[in-house]
Amino acid sequence: MQNRFFQIIILTGLAVFTGCEDYSEESILWINDVETGTDIEKIKSTQPDFVEINWEKPDTVNYKLYYQVTVKGNPYILNKTHHLVFMDGMFQGCSHHHK
Repeated sequence: MQNRFFQIIILTGLAVFTGCEDYSEESILWINDVETGTDIEKIKSTQPDFVEINWEKPDTVNYKLYYQVTVKGNPYILNKTHHLVFMDGMFQGCSHHHK
């Protein structure tokens, strides 16, 4: 009986996991289209629905603002954080760090 319960839990988890849309590739295409020096407001206005950015609480390092990025449905467990980097309100690039 207990084995059957665990089988059901595992199958349900797999069904949910494989049923999620992965927007990783689309998010890479979106950010690759952003040119260095693009105004932060322009990036906010073009942000896709599948990309979540914490605009309220950036990390600050050496006068640069690092905004954490999360991609909805991203199945990769790489133990990394992803950030958009800005200086004086202008896009500088992306940053990836191990947690």
